[in-house]
Amino acid sequence: MNLKTIDAFIKNGSFGYARHLVVDGVIKLSAHNLTLSKLLGEDVVSNLQEGGHDIQSSLISVIRQWLYMIHQVADDGKIRIFTTLLSSPNQHYRFLVFRTETNHITTIILELPTSRNDLWIEETIHQKTVTNLIDAVCIVDTDFNCILIACSDKIYGYKLHEITSSILKERLLLKSPDIQMHITSLLQGEAEFYKFEAIEERKDGTLESLRYFFTLLTESNQKPLGALILSKNITDRLVNQKQLQSPQMMLDAILASTAEGIYGVDRYGECTFCNEACCHLLGYESVNELLGHNMHALIHHHNEQGDLWPYKDSQIHQVLSTGKPTHRIETNIWRKDKTSFIGECYGYPQLDHDMVVGAIMTFYDVTKLKTTTKELVESERSKSLLLSNIPGMAYRCRVDREWTMLFVSEGVKDLLGYQSEELLYNRDLSFNDLIEPPYRDFLWNRWNQVLSNHEKFREEYQVRTKGGKVKWVLELGQGVYEEPNEVVALEGIIIDITEQKVRQQEAEYLNMYDQLTGLYNRIYFEKLIEKYDQPRYFPLTYMIGDINGLKLVNDGYGHEFGDYHIKKVVEIIRRNVRPQDIVARIGGDEFAILFPNTTTEDVYTIFKNIIEDTRIYNKQKESYVPELSISMGFNTKNNTYTLFQEITKSAENFLNRRKLLERSSSHSDILRSIQTTMFERSQETEEHAERLAQLTHRLGVLFHLSQLELDLLNLFSPLHDIGKVGINDQILKKPGALTEEEWIEMKKHPEIGYRICLSSPELASIADFVLAHHERWDGTGYPLGLKGEQIPILSRILSIVDAYDSMTNDRVYRKALAKESALKEISDKAGTQFDPTIAKTFIKMMEK
Repeated sequence: MNLKTIDAFIKNGSFGYARHLVVDGVIKLSAHNLTLSKLLGEDVVSNLQEGGHDIQSSLISVIRQWLYMIHQVADDGKIRIFTTLLSSPNQHYRFLVFRTETNHITTIILELPTSRNDLWIEETIHQKTVTNLIDAVCIVDTDFNCILIACSDKIYGYKLHEITSSILKERLLLKSPDIQMHITSLLQGEAEFYKFEAIEERKDGTLESLRYFFTLLTESNQKPLGALILSKNITDRLVNQKQLQSPQMMLDAILASTAEGIYGVDRYGECTFCNEACCHLLGYESVNELLGHNMHALIHHHNEQGDLWPYKDSQIHQVLSTGKPTHRIETNIWRKDKTSFIGECYGYPQLDHDMVVGAIMTFYDVTKLKTTTKELVESERSKSLLLSNIPGMAYRCRVDREWTMLFVSEGVKDLLGYQSEELLYNRDLSFNDLIEPPYRDFLWNRWNQVLSNHEKFREEYQVRTKGGKVKWVLELGQGVYEEPNEVVALEGIIIDITEQKVRQQEAEYLNMYDQLTGLYNRIYFEKLIEKYDQPRYFPLTYMIGDINGLKLVNDGYGHEFGDYHIKKVVEIIRRNVRPQDIVARIGGDEFAILFPNTTTEDVYTIFKNIIEDTRIYNKQKESYVPELSISMGFNTKNNTYTLFQEITKSAENFLNRRKLLERSSSHSDILRSIQTTMFERSQETEEHAERLAQLTHRLGVLFHLSQLELDLLNLFSPLHDIGKVGINDQILKKPGALTEEEWIEMKKHPEIGYRICLSSPELASIADFVLAHHERWDGTGYPLGLKGEQIPILSRILSIVDAYDSMTNDRVYRKALAKESALKEISDKAGTQFDPTIAKTFIKMMEK
């Protein structure tokens, strides 16, 4: 493909066009047409040509998502679709992003007319971003010449560079007369959009099923320019459809005999089958009038009041998107002749390896149902249960302790592993034999209660399959009555809900336990307090604890180290409490313990043991590991008239007093650990820190700094690189020059140091100086790009002294410079890197 040819062809298109060049992760707009400028604005387009780093526009979120998608396409080559609403001209647009050549990413932006009712477009609107919806993009001119092609290896079997115009015309899509006919219809204005399916031969001679979408492309004057052809490989989907059709064929006789309308849809909502009753209820003469059509657009497009009914609110979408059965008692259904009726509808998902591949929908006219005979109602109910609950088991049984089966659907094989004849009339075993023993009496009593009250039956219980596996099932059923109080049978369905129960148990675990520590969480702990707050557990002692300095550890060492800190505290607590004691994490750095039947004196012993265990840990830990410090408070409830809230408040007051006593010490210990780690991991030494303190102090005196400023300078100088504790060792200790990526990482240390300082009351006063110590006088420094006197004077002083000391002392990557050479370097960079006034004063000071 010739990029200049593509640019020239699309130059006057009525649709947006952009081509970006992606080099080393940097995106720049290299080509575009006038329509793109109109959609996004000239300022945005100009900024995109410079890399898109300073966009000031209401479209900023759209642009960011677009650029992110370009990065993704550059990385994996997959075609992506992104649909958004542009506020001007307040219209939905679809961004089609794909790779045309190495490092060249092309975007086509098409308006989505609100009148177009196409499921593929609906999907892209509601899903916002779609990755695997399209496998190939092709643009042809009015003479069927290929202007542009992009495709994945999944389609055609050719590499992108192998596909030429001649290949397209001789072997692929452009050789098809049907496709040429559709393109001709588009160009002649007969339609703006077509959808078409065809069988194509791949490069290796195998066949594949493809779905094509054709869209007319016009110039800004609406003159036909060509056609956009999108292709999707649907071979796997058709295989799935055939697999779905196999059980359907076995039910053809039942489908033909039922009076309910029944139809199936694929995951796109298009009709895959329907019965004669469905055609009759909807007023169609043949099933072919429904097959392949979007059923929501055909029969549910408006509600009873005539308002548009969006697809995302429809029952079909609900079943396909959630994978769960649905039931709507009253739904407006439109016939072929534009009249409508209110129907009751059921929807059931069709699953293949836990993935929703379609749905079965049943419906009937509620008004006719009221006058249907009793025999038809009985027939319809049995057939509906049989059809609509695959792969569950439909049944009809006697009311006896063995649940003698009179009818069992074929779904029993998947559910229980038995053939239906093995259970019928208790031939080999009864259904009661399959129910787990703890549930047998319960189910018998529950059914008797339901039947006596003429209610519906709904219960969950466990059964054992032929292979010995225990499953959770949901049974929905009811009694069959000949006279008002004479029960002749039971009928219903039994569905496998094992996976749902597992998810429910997982959710219950998350509701009860803290994921990091495995302790109870706050919500469940509060429930346990209600349980234990009663006389048989008195004396009931409550303890609350707090990990001192955790925020400082998180900021200084990272959250992984903070999590390690928390887990170590939990280990210490667990070693010292008893099995009957209840431990919970009730906040980020807070935990609480309930001690049933435990006096204050006994808890005080546990309290001292935890403190001692913490002391031993701190003594044995590695020097770079921050010390653990735990503050705790506790109180005991001995009677019923004392509110438990009073106990917790008293314990919290105890805790707060302990924290006041321990806060300064624990913060100092952690800061010492951070400073020690800084010296161990970076190339700096304590001697370097001392020299900085001396020289910055002397220079500060020459500038008549106040005593407070000198004190801050004395604190700031040795700690200016404290943020390096958060930088990777391989970068800090690398002997050679850093790569661009390593420099980006290294430049983060002022911001890391800034956060550490803000986390400590002792260091908060120097946080701004730490953040600015790599800023430059000419504004080219980092991280904020401050310029001149915007940079704090303490940071300006430190940057000169630090540079001088670094130059005049040996480094792993170079030998020390002579004093005169170092001073000349500072003089040369005065006014660019350094404050010229401070640099001049420093040079004079050092020369003396």
